[in-house]
Amino acid sequence: MQPWFLSGRKRIEPIPFEVSCVCGQSIKGIRQEAHQVMACPECGRQIFILPRSPLPAPNPIEDGGSRVEDRGRETRSIRYPWLAGAGAFAIAIVAVAIVFQLSKTNNSNSGSDPGTAAQHFTDGTKLLSQGRFHEAIRELDQALVLREKQHDALSAADRKLLTQAHREALLYADLLSESLEDILFQAAAEPDDREWQAVFADRYKGKSLIVLAGTRRDASDRWVLDYDLFVRDKPARIDWENLQLLRDLHLSQPQRLLLGVRLANVEPEIGGTWVVRLATDSGVLITNADAIARVLSRPPEGLDEVLKRQAAWVAEMP
Repeated sequence: MQPWFLSGRKRIEPIPFEVSCVCGQSIKGIRQEAHQVMACPECGRQIFILPRSPLPAPNPIEDGGSRVEDRGRETRSIRYPWLAGAGAFAIAIVAVAIVFQLSKTNNSNSGSDPGTAAQHFTDGTKLLSQGRFHEAIRELDQALVLREKQHDALSAADRKLLTQAHREALLYADLLSESLEDILFQAAAEPDDREWQAVFADRYKGKSLIVLAGTRRDASDRWVLDYDLFVRDKPARIDWENLQLLRDLHLSQPQRLLLGVRLANVEPEIGGTWVVRLATDSGVLITNADAIARVLSRPPEGLDEVLKRQAAWVAEMP
C-alpha cells in the first residue's frame, strides 16, 4: 500500500535509453527529467543524452479490427471518387474519338457523293440569279473545290457553266460604285500624278464594270468598242486591244457585246488623252439574264438576244 503522500501521484515508469558513441561503444541507462552528459567509457567523448519526454505516453490501440475496417472504408471513400473521375475522363476521350471519326467519315462520304458538287452549283446559280452575289460566290467556291474531287459529279457542260457562273458572280461582287466619267474627272483634277496613282490603287484597281457596246476593228485593225467616253469635254478611250477575251472570240464581223472587265489603270497618254486600261485576263461574257437585270435599272432593248448569243459562245469555248 502506497503512503498517503504518494496516493495522488501517477507512477512514472522508467524509460531506458541506449546510444552509440562514434567509436562504436554502446552506452545504456535511464532517461532523467533533465538531460545528461555522460563520458564514453571507451574513448572518453562526451555523449549528450536527451531527457525524458514531458508528454504522456500514447494510449494503446483498442479494437484494432474495427479501426482497420474504418481505415479501409476511408481508403475506399477516397479511392472511389478518383476512380469515378478517371472513368468519366476515359469515357469523354472515347466519345471525342468517336465523334472525330464520324466527322472524318462524313466528310469523306460527302466528298464521294456525286450530288454534293451539283447541289452547290445549283444553289450558287440560284443565288446569282437573285442578285445575292456574295452568297453565290461561297456556294460556287464549294462547287469548284468538290468538282476537282468528284470528276463524275458534273457533266462537261455543267463544269463549264460552273466556271462561267463563278466568274460572273465575282464581277458583280466587285462592281464600281462610281462611273468611269467620275473616275476620269478625279484623275484629271489631281495635279500630282503619284498621288493619283496611289488613290487609284487604293480605290479602283481591280474593280469591275459592265460594258454594253458594239465592237469592231478600226483602220489600224485594232479592236474598238463604240463606247463614248469624255473627261472635261475632251474624248477619252478604253484600251480594248490587250483584252484576251476579244482575241479568243475570233469575231469576223461587228457584234454587240455585254462584257464584264476589271480596271488596271487610268492614265494620260502622250498627247494628253486619258486612257482606261483593263486587266488582260479580266474579260467575261455576261450570260445570266436574271443577274444582269438586278444590276441594270433599265435593260436596253435587244439585250436578251445578246445574252443568248454569248451563252452559245461560252458553250463552244474550250
